[in-house]
Amino acid sequence: MGGRDNCPTEIPADDVRSALASTDDRIPAIKALRELHPGLGLKDAMDLIDAQRGEQGPHH
Repeated sequence: MGGRDNCPTEIPADDVRSALASTDDRIPAIKALRELHPGLGLKDAMDLIDAQRGEQGPHH
């Protein structure tokens, strides 16, 4: 049935942390996460990255 294959709840937290660890900037981290999960939408990737960054504290 045409359901979404990569809902945010199915993205492992380790993948989100890995995408963030690969760069200091938000945009490249979002791109890295979407490369790991090609079906992941831009908004979902942004939400996951932003939520993880909030847990880690601001990157300055």
